[in-house]
Amino acid sequence: MATGATLGVLTGCSVPFVSARATHPPRLAYLATWPPPRAGETNPFFDGLRDLGYTDGQNVTVASRYASGHLDQLPPLASELITFGPDILVADGEQAAIVAKDATSVIPTVFTAVSDPVAIGVVDSLSRPGGNITGFSDDQARTVAKHVDLALELVPGLTRLGVMWSPDYTTMRVKLQGIQAAAHALGIDVMSIQVRQREDFDGAFQSAVSAGLRVLIITGAILTNQAGAQLSELALKYRLLTIGSGDYAMIGYGPNIPALRRQAASAVVRIFKGAKPADLAVQKASTFDLTINLRLAEGIGISVPAALLSQATTVS
Repeated sequence: MATGATLGVLTGCSVPFVSARATHPPRLAYLATWPPPRAGETNPFFDGLRDLGYTDGQNVTVASRYASGHLDQLPPLASELITFGPDILVADGEQAAIVAKDATSVIPTVFTAVSDPVAIGVVDSLSRPGGNITGFSDDQARTVAKHVDLALELVPGLTRLGVMWSPDYTTMRVKLQGIQAAAHALGIDVMSIQVRQREDFDGAFQSAVSAGLRVLIITGAILTNQAGAQLSELALKYRLLTIGSGDYAMIGYGPNIPALRRQAASAVVRIFKGAKPADLAVQKASTFDLTINLRLAEGIGISVPAALLSQATTVS
């Protein structure tokens, strides 16, 4: 796979949308920040597409590229997909959406799993996206406030907490701001702890413990989402309550991302049938999961209230 190509940019012209120009089965390009599904797993987006009657190689032609967390690879991968001549581009993940926005103002584009598409300039507004792009927001800029509520519920009287995040991920910065706003409203101070790679995690936990913190909120992105085992070991080692948006933390609360990806297929099909992205409002996540790791809780001496356990989607 070529990775050194210059990013292709299509701007400044107007072309008809899919239904008016397609003389072939529609071509779909899929750009993901994440790795491809593991053996035996499927991609929820393509599952949703099949549920709506579209199967690769039958009535739609698909080209997929996965950056596997290597953000610098997203622009050249987008360039490859544009040369494929897609009728529609799907951008899975916030960084993929940013790259797709920069790559083309012509090809209809649907994003998914983006925290705040307005704040990062991907759309003009949620109700009227404008341009060639629309999609599905995981709304984590707002829902991360729940992480602060959970911290206070589990550690009554909490006055200070830490947030581990990386400036390399736009999504993490947006979530940090949401956490800070929620914490300050409750009179809780926030210690910002930056990381850039997994090798920085141990030092981040050390910094939290040295500052006397009992709670570390870990913002979600591919950097942390795939480091569950490492983060669990560090939580036990440093006896820190970790809270995040998924099961990489002791307490995880966040949108059901597979459900959001599956939903994104519905917007793609509407565009296949002639809808314009500018006319399709950005939709927010409607399904949320609460995961609780009791083994970790017991290991660090945290008692999880029965009421909270009863709300959990998954208890391990």
